[in-house]
Amino acid sequence: MVRNATLMVTPIVNTTVFNADPDTVWNALTDFQNYSAWNDFCPRVQAEFRVGGKIVMKVRLRRNWPMVRQTERFRFIEPKHRLVYGISYGFLLYTERIQELKRTENGATAYSSVITMRGWLAPLVHVLFAKPIQAGFERSIAGLKDHLNV
Repeated sequence: MVRNATLMVTPIVNTTVFNADPDTVWNALTDFQNYSAWNDFCPRVQAEFRVGGKIVMKVRLRRNWPMVRQTERFRFIEPKHRLVYGISYGFLLYTERIQELKRTENGATAYSSVITMRGWLAPLVHVLFAKPIQAGFERSIAGLKDHLNV
């Protein structure tokens, strides 16, 4: 099983705090039809929002590049707390993105996004795409903060 593959790369991690409650942040993250209002990294999303359902994204890795289609599957959904999806190409490449929301003591939302990659192609994918993915996630977080006015 690919989870035991030895070829693993450094996770891509983004964290922030939204000055909004977790329900508000969750609702924006799962309102896939309106991603274009705040997310220039992934402005188009179609989703079968259920475990096992497809999430089809149009991703722009760099601002001046054309968008590419990325199809992944939801693996875990814990409403208003955790969302997990990724791709699985057997031993070649297995990715998992975990987005978590936690209410802080002052009612804000601590947000984390972690992408892990495993498999024979993981080192190559990481070298080619980790920096643009990181930059894209930073842009999307900033865009969501602006969108939520926080």
